[in-house]
Amino acid sequence: MNEVLFLVSPNFGLLDNWLPVLTALKEKERGIAITAIFPKVETVSEMNPAEMMVQLGEVIFTKVIFKSRGGFWVTAHSLVHAKELSGKSPRANLIFGKMRTMLRLSRKAAFMKPMIDLGDAVLSYLAPIFTREKHVKLSNIGSNIKAICFDVYAKTKKEAREVLDQFPETPRFSIWHGVGISDFKLKGGTYDEAHQSYKTTAYLLSRHEISAYKENYGLKESELKIVGVPRYEPEWIETVLEKSKKDIPDSWSRYLFVVSRPASDHFFPREKKKEALGYIKKLASELRSKIVIKLRLSEYSRKDGIYEEILGEDSYGKEWIYSSSHPFVLGKDSLFGITFYSGVAVDLLAIGVPVVQMVQLESGGKSGYIMPYVEKGLVLGARSYEELKINAENILHRKNATLAPLRKAYDEFFRPIGKPITVITNDILKTL
Repeated sequence: MNEVLFLVSPNFGLLDNWLPVLTALKEKERGIAITAIFPKVETVSEMNPAEMMVQLGEVIFTKVIFKSRGGFWVTAHSLVHAKELSGKSPRANLIFGKMRTMLRLSRKAAFMKPMIDLGDAVLSYLAPIFTREKHVKLSNIGSNIKAICFDVYAKTKKEAREVLDQFPETPRFSIWHGVGISDFKLKGGTYDEAHQSYKTTAYLLSRHEISAYKENYGLKESELKIVGVPRYEPEWIETVLEKSKKDIPDSWSRYLFVVSRPASDHFFPREKKKEALGYIKKLASELRSKIVIKLRLSEYSRKDGIYEEILGEDSYGKEWIYSSSHPFVLGKDSLFGITFYSGVAVDLLAIGVPVVQMVQLESGGKSGYIMPYVEKGLVLGARSYEELKINAENILHRKNATLAPLRKAYDEFFRPIGKPITVITNDILKTL
């Protein structure tokens, strides 16, 4: 049976961009197997089974492989099964992980190699017994793999290169892991590794990414195809809306859709995020609307209590709520979206919903820091409550005029060109 390997790196969000293509692959070629492989166990453990991406992935993936905390490759029969396994036997995995690390450090002494190899073999034998996991060697999974679906950016990640190096001759197909304009220049120690050129076809979200892909990854222009964002094809949006459920009260006809992001010095310092949430709470009160919050995947397992603190724990379910529903579903019926910097802003723009991005000050607070979405005219920016309120009034009372320049920017950067899902799917099928 021909097999396609889906390399989930650098994060689980990659599935959102690949999902329409992988779904089309299974529909067109039902005999193929699609295996999802996770080089980092954290990516598995952070999954939320209630997410539509996970539910659709359950149908698509024949098998799931992930690297455990003990450093072993573990097989599972589904995404949810992999998540369950990732949380089991933590003590045993921790012990085996430390022992394997000690062995790796000892490899620097050449005379120790026979003993180290023996020790590694013993650990590999004992680990499945104590962790109750089914292990597999990476070198044994590739006999039927005919194509790799991934993000070429994964080449900058050491853990992902361990997988890629097993398949140097296998055709690779790349889609970016988010929705952004990848016109940056890679810097630092990962550049040389990323620049190693393998046979890769990269599907660009925008023509503005061409030079970055050539410089960062050593790809030729003939290996680059500008297709836009596959998941923005109208047919796929309709599929998502049909298959998704909205997990908020039916009576909530007026709500602000807030797309979260963990507080951090780089994007949004905690105190600045608290301040911005205060603005959102005040606006919701004035508009007599509710607040629906979509957490980033990494936040599900590491909630910091910031929403409960600012919005009020006693008000949960009455004035505000967390939701696992798809952004298309939540955005469609919202007054508008609010983000702390997220590619979901472009998702909402794709369905005609304007977004306000809360723009924070850089660490030190000396100057305004405008992220590219604001800079490129894709979202509205707000540094204060006054700016947030003005944007809200423009959206609610002059929506078409407010949306027009945002949609123009969207068409410039991200509008799907032709039928990207079909183009990518057919390219992969040619290799099978």
